[in-house]
Amino acid sequence: MLDVHPPEHAAHSWRDFFIHIATIVVGLLIAVAIEQTVEWIHHRHQLREAREAIHEEFIRNHQEMQYNLTLLETANRDMVKNTALLRDPHGSDAIPTSELKYTWGTLYITSAAWDAAKANGSVDYMPLGERQTYEYAHTVAGYALQYELNYLADTKTALAIAARAPTIGGLNPDDREKLLAATAATQGQINSTYTLLHYVDSAVHDFLSEGRLMRD
Repeated sequence: MLDVHPPEHAAHSWRDFFIHIATIVVGLLIAVAIEQTVEWIHHRHQLREAREAIHEEFIRNHQEMQYNLTLLETANRDMVKNTALLRDPHGSDAIPTSELKYTWGTLYITSAAWDAAKANGSVDYMPLGERQTYEYAHTVAGYALQYELNYLADTKTALAIAARAPTIGGLNPDDREKLLAATAATQGQINSTYTLLHYVDSAVHDFLSEGRLMRD
């Protein structure tokens, strides 16, 4: 901060007075300019660090989403097979219920770097398009997480029902219908999760491919 001191000698003319005022104004302008320059440099450094962190996080998330999408494709095929076994009136009677596959193991999509950038204000210095891409990816990933958790819950419900009998034929009609309903619900959650993660992964992939994350 610039300290303004009174002149050592009183101004003897209007000329001296205006020179003194001009000196103070120029000094204040220089001080403000220096402060703003330092602040600008700080924000640019903060923005660069935020982009680097988000870039690394996006790469990890892209890899994890590829794993998740593959897992969800397999899980969807399992639900199709489970449904066929449960609807088979006789052919699957002696098949153990352990053959019904209800698996869940998706990886968590992180947002720590993005959350930190929002908390420290770095996002305010990003171009609008860049900021919107980040916001879109993390918002949709958050929606997908809700479906993933529902997928987990439906999986556990299906496993609990299947455990009531050693074979598919040993399931009573009511349990078989409940298991069919749980299987359909699980498949719905799987497909919803897949759709949302596919949207996120496409956005992240395009953004990484264009190299826009590290743009100044």
